[in-house]
Amino acid sequence: MGNYNFSKDLKFGNIGEEIVAKYLTKCYGAKLIGKSDVISENHKHFDLSFEFPHSKNVTYEVKSEDIYIVPRKVLPNGKVFPGKDTGNLFIEYMCYQKDSGIMVTKADWWAQVLVHIGEIWFIKSNELKSLLNEKDYPKTIGGDSKDRRGNLIKEEDRAHGYLLPRKEVEEHFIIKKFNIKNL
Repeated sequence: MGNYNFSKDLKFGNIGEEIVAKYLTKCYGAKLIGKSDVISENHKHFDLSFEFPHSKNVTYEVKSEDIYIVPRKVLPNGKVFPGKDTGNLFIEYMCYQKDSGIMVTKADWWAQVLVHIGEIWFIKSNELKSLLNEKDYPKTIGGDSKDRRGNLIKEEDRAHGYLLPRKEVEEHFIIKKFNIKNL
C-alpha cells in the first residue's frame, strides 16, 4: 500500500479483498465463505476463505498495492494520481519488529492486487516462501509512517518487506487482468 495512513490503507486493503472475492466468484465459480476470525500471536491466519466447485475451504492472503501505476494517471473521478511504477512487488515479512505478512500467513494462496493497473498476481503461499528463500531479494522499509492517530512510527517499527522485481518473478505467478467495472 502507499497512502502511509493506516485508516486509508485499511480501506484500500478491503477493496483489494473485494476485488479478489468478486474475481474468483465470477471467473471460477467460487463462493466466499468468509474472512478469518482466528487470530494467534496478533495475526489473522488468512484474509479470505472460499469454496470452489471442486475444492472446499481454500484460503487467501490478500495484499493491495496502489503505488504501481503510471505517473500522472487520471483516475475515474478525474483526479490525477501521482504514483510511480517501481516495477516491484512489496512482500511484507515484519512489522513492529515482529514477523508478519508472508512469515505468519497460514493461507493456501497469496494474492497481490495491483489495483490501478488491473492485475492480480496469485501464487501459492508455500511457493512464495520458497521463492524468497531461493534468492537474496533486496529488503526495504515501507508501509505507514504514521499510526491511526497521526503519530510518527519509528523506522524499525514500520513494515519491512522484500522487493521482488515483477519482470524477474512473473513466471512464478499466475497473473490475471481485471477491469473493476466488470466485476
